[in-house]
Amino acid sequence: RFGIRLSENNDLAVVRGLYPEMEGDEVSFEIGLTWYPSQDKNPGKVNWQPRRFFTPSERRKIPLRVVGDTFAVRVRGLGGAWRLHAIGVDHEMAGRT
Repeated sequence: RFGIRLSENNDLAVVRGLYPEMEGDEVSFEIGLTWYPSQDKNPGKVNWQPRRFFTPSERRKIPLRVVGDTFAVRVRGLGGAWRLHAIGVDHEMAGRT
C-alpha cells in the first residue's frame, strides 16, 4: 500500500514499529518512505528499507525507526499460507519539513 500519511500538513512522523494482526506462516515486511506528493504520482520513487521477517506465532512487533511524511508497506509471503487482518503502527510526530 502506497501513500500512507500519518501526520497532517507537512509534519514528519517517526515510525517506531509495526504490529501486524495476522495468522499463518512467515512473511517479509518492507516499509518505504518518500516525500508527499511524489509517492502518489510515482510509486517507483519509494525508498524501501531492508526487509524484516515476521512469524506471527513467534513475535508481536516488528521494531524499526524511520522518519518521513509519506509511507508505504509491502508484505510478501515466503511460500506458506498467511492472512493479514490489520497493521498497527507505533508512531509519533517529529516536526515539520
